[in-house]
Amino acid sequence: MMFSSIHFSICTWAILLLLLTSFTVHGQGTVVDGGLVNDEAPSTDFLMKGSDSIQRKLANDESTPPTPVPTIKPTNAPTNAPTKALTNDASGDQAFIGLGLNNVATGAKSVIGGGENNIANATYASILGGFDNVASDLSSTVGGGEYNVASGERSTISGGRANTASGSSSYIGGGDYNAASATESTVGGGLSNQAFGTGS
Repeated sequence: MMFSSIHFSICTWAILLLLLTSFTVHGQGTVVDGGLVNDEAPSTDFLMKGSDSIQRKLANDESTPPTPVPTIKPTNAPTNAPTKALTNDASGDQAFIGLGLNNVATGAKSVIGGGENNIANATYASILGGFDNVASDLSSTVGGGEYNVASGERSTISGGRANTASGSSSYIGGGDYNAASATESTVGGGLSNQAFGTGS
């Protein structure tokens, strides 16, 4: 019984001490719960005093304008940095480029339909689209995809990624990292396939 009375007295004093403590908070939407001497920064704040009543403060302190956010400029940026050219070059005789960026058609009657960073530098070479494709021999064609190289005469790559058709009249249908290096060799698709026999 004595222990309960001491425990109750300690808890009571702790609660009274908490209620008599002063609190200071700042910022919009802040809440103070308890205490007698409370302080909040001017804004739309909520103040809850020891009487458990909520008082809404609608203070508009227009005498203090909001602090502007400083603009941070990079210190290591060059002032006159050269910009990368974003134009197409159809300088081959009767060469044509439809759309895209940084495409180069220097072969006579070569055609690039669109895409970016494609190169058709042989006569009748054509690239329909894609990225970083090369058609570099007579009548070679790349349909699309990326990083494909049709370097054999009349070679064709329909699409895919990082394929190489270096044999004459060779064909790659698609896939990744395929190679058709012999005359009339064919790779339908897949990954890392090689056709190096004539007519294979």
